[in-house]
Amino acid sequence: MTDWPELPPGYEFAHGDASMFTRLHDLERAADTVFPAARLPATDDVLDTASLSRACATGELIVIRRGRKIVGASIGVPDGDDLHLLHPMHSLQPLQSLHLLQLAVHPDHGRRGLGRSLLTATAQRAALRFSSITLTTFADLPFNAPFYRKFGFAFLDEADASVAVRAALRAERSLGMTQRVAMKLPLAPFKSDYG
Repeated sequence: MTDWPELPPGYEFAHGDASMFTRLHDLERAADTVFPAARLPATDDVLDTASLSRACATGELIVIRRGRKIVGASIGVPDGDDLHLLHPMHSLQPLQSLHLLQLAVHPDHGRRGLGRSLLTATAQRAALRFSSITLTTFADLPFNAPFYRKFGFAFLDEADASVAVRAALRAERSLGMTQRVAMKLPLAPFKSDYG
């Protein structure tokens, strides 16, 4: 995809690559500072290199740069990417969803529409290959579930979620993250209240 959504002057979209992993971890840590105390694990919980590598390999790592600095990122992997490890027949089934592992904007660059632009770019790109986007998020924080609902995401009952999404929710809860929910955005047709 070469037609990116519009960004404020001085910002640009790019596809992520392995040379950016350290800067992506720095972005994740900075973005996590906007969460209320005790809502995230006390550990340094950044995405592992394997997840970032999978996002790169599938073309689902999108960044926003301002100069050389990465100020925003959308990191997704095909939902069910590892299902073939659980049962060989799953590898024969088409992947239906892109699972959004992370949508992050550096707090110094917040309130400029970068998150909306990242999510729009992700949905436009994903609509070429997937029928939906899934994610897990906090139900009660305004910049989490309510933000995604404006894009047409709906709450996904855990019983209807994929094996990978249910596993993500269990892992988050095991780290003490409460009020976590799954959400899903159908991509045919893509609808956003932001236009």
